[in-house]
Amino acid sequence: MLHNKMFKNAVLSASLISSPIAAYAEEITVWAWDPNFNVAIMEEAAKRYKEIDPDTTFNIISYSKNDIEQKLNTMLTSGVSEGLPEIVLIEDYNAPLYLSAYQVHLNL
Repeated sequence: MLHNKMFKNAVLSASLISSPIAAYAEEITVWAWDPNFNVAIMEEAAKRYKEIDPDTTFNIISYSKNDIEQKLNTMLTSGVSEGLPEIVLIEDYNAPLYLSAYQVHLNL
């Protein structure tokens, strides 16, 4: 059982922005870019997660990298959190920018 919990946390921790309730959510929305890598990886992670928790539904939405960045910046700058996904995949070098600029909105 502990191994399953650790795997769930590892899958959900693989992204930058993750709701603290994502590990208990029945539906998890993911914003990802690059269908050949990020989207494919999230589809595989969702498949493996569902082996542990088949009641969880994943909505993996593919956007361009620029669209994800624009949506995040617009929503977080305006303080809007409704509509944000539980998981967002962004490039590593952008992670510190989001974490420092939007700490309040990300509930850090």
